[in-house]
Amino acid sequence: MTSESLHAISGRRLFFKEVSIFRGARNAIFSLDDQQAAKGVVTHSRIGIGCKVRIIAYVVIPKTAPQCKVQSVSEPTMQSREETATNVLQETGAALIHAHDDGRIISGQGTISLELLEQAPHIDTIRVPISGGGLKSGVALAANSIKSGGRIVTLPETNTVADGLRAFLGVLSDSFRNNPAWKECNQIGIILSGGNETFEMRGKKQGMEVNKEKYAADLSSIKEARARISSFIHKTPLMTSESLDALSGRRLFFKCECFQKGGAFKFRGACNAIFSLDDQQAAKGVVTHSSGNHAAALALAAKLRGITSYIVIPKNAPQCKVQNVVRYGGQVIWSETTIKSREETATKVQQETGAALIHPYNDGRIISGQGTISLELLEQAPHIDTIIVPISGGGLISGVALAAKSINPAIRVLAAEPKGANDAAQSKAAGRIVTLPETNTVADGLRAFLGEFTWPIVRDLIDDVITVDDTEIIKAMRLCYEILKVAVEPSGAIGLAAVLSDSFRTNPAWKDCNQIGIILSGGNVDLEVLWNSFSK
Repeated sequence: MTSESLHAISGRRLFFKEVSIFRGARNAIFSLDDQQAAKGVVTHSRIGIGCKVRIIAYVVIPKTAPQCKVQSVSEPTMQSREETATNVLQETGAALIHAHDDGRIISGQGTISLELLEQAPHIDTIRVPISGGGLKSGVALAANSIKSGGRIVTLPETNTVADGLRAFLGVLSDSFRNNPAWKECNQIGIILSGGNETFEMRGKKQGMEVNKEKYAADLSSIKEARARISSFIHKTPLMTSESLDALSGRRLFFKCECFQKGGAFKFRGACNAIFSLDDQQAAKGVVTHSSGNHAAALALAAKLRGITSYIVIPKNAPQCKVQNVVRYGGQVIWSETTIKSREETATKVQQETGAALIHPYNDGRIISGQGTISLELLEQAPHIDTIIVPISGGGLISGVALAAKSINPAIRVLAAEPKGANDAAQSKAAGRIVTLPETNTVADGLRAFLGEFTWPIVRDLIDDVITVDDTEIIKAMRLCYEILKVAVEPSGAIGLAAVLSDSFRTNPAWKDCNQIGIILSGGNVDLEVLWNSFSK
C-alpha cells in the first residue's frame, strides 16, 4: 500500500507491507514430520503461532497480552512463559517452536522480502520492527541475497500502544532523520507487522499510560440516533446504473440522500439534535448558522417538534435553500458571507433568546444522525468495499466513517472535495487542521472547514481525500440527471465526480475499490443554476 498524504508527511516514498507472524509459524509447523506433529506444538508468545493449523497447539501467553490476540488461539495458559512452556513440553512431548529464535521461523518470515521486492523492486531501504529479531533476520537474509546494497533499518523503538505501527513511527522519528543514512533512504519499504488490535483497545502497554481519546460519536450513539429519528426520516433508496458502472469500470451504488426530507442528508443530524433536547431546552427554541441545507433541515425538524428555529443565513446562500427555510417556518436572520459573521450573528441570537445552538457539523448529535446513513447503506449493499463521501465541515463523513468502520473495519472511506476548497486534503497531509483564506468552488455546500470534533475522526478514519475541479463536478451533475434521472446539487454530485476522475484512477487504492457506495448528499439546486451549469 502507498499513501500520498504519508509521503508528504515523511518526505520520502513509502511502501507499506502488511504481514503476519503466521508465515514463520506455518513454515515451522509444516516442517514437522507426522510423528512429531502428532504430539502437537508448544510455544510461549504474546500471540499464538499455533492457530489455524490442525494439530494441538499449547500456547503459553502472559497475562498482559491483548485480549483479541488471546481469543485467536486455543487453550491459552496464563502463567510465566518459559517455565510453563518447559513444563508443557515435558508433559506432552510436543515440539517446542520458539517465537523468533528458530531457523524455521526466520525462513518463513523471510518470504516477506521475496514478495516485497517483487512488488516494489526499486526500494532502497526496508524498515523493520525489531523485538526478538526473527522478522528482521528473515527479511534481511532474503533481501540482501536478492539485492545487495539495500538497507535494512532498525532503530530504537518508538514507545507506542500500536505494536504493528512501530516501523512506520520510526520513519517519522527524529532519530531516523538524524541518522547518516537518512539522506540515502528515498524509497522505503515499511513492514507493518501485525493487525491484531481491537478498535477500542487502549490501556497500559510496555509501561506507558494511554489516555483514551473519545470521539464525539460512536456506533452506539448512531444506533440510538436511528431509533430516535426513524419515524421522521425517509429510508432513502439505493440506485444502480449499468451505464455508470461501464463508464467508471466499477460497480457503483448510489445512496440517494437527495430524496431525504428537506432535500438533503442534513435532516438526519438536525432531527437527532432537535429530538435529543429536553423539554426545557426545546421550549427556548434552537439557533444555527448555515448556507442552506442544514438551515432547512433544522427548520423542518423544529417544526415537527413544535418549537422555534432561528436560522442565520449568509446573504449569498442559494435562493432555493432560503425558500426551504421559510417554507418550514424558520425565522431567517441574515449575515455577511464570512464564517466569522455567521458565527457572531448566531451567538448574538443565542444570547438574546436563550435558544440552544446546534452547529451544522461540529456536534456529536449531528454526527450521530448522519451516521445512520451507513447503517442503511450497509444493510442495502453489505458487499461494498468502499464509500465515497463529500467532505466540508466533516459532519457527514465523520458519522459515515464511524458507523461503517465499526461494522466493517476493512471498508475504505474516501472523501471527495473540490480543488477550490481543499482544506481537508491539506489538513490530512499536514496532520493538523488547515483553513484557507478563501474558497472558490461551484459546490456551495462544501466551503466550510473541519471542526474540533470532526477533525480527529477525519484524521484517523478517512483513508484518503480525492480532489476534483468544478468542471468534473458539473459533468457528474449532468450524468446524474441524464442517466440516473436524479437532479443533484454540485455538493451532491462530487462523489460521482471523484469516481470518474483521474485523481482516483491514479490513486493506489483504485485497484482495490471495486464495489463503491456513493453518497448523493443533496438535491437542493436552483433549476436556473442547473441549466446554466449544463450549458457551459
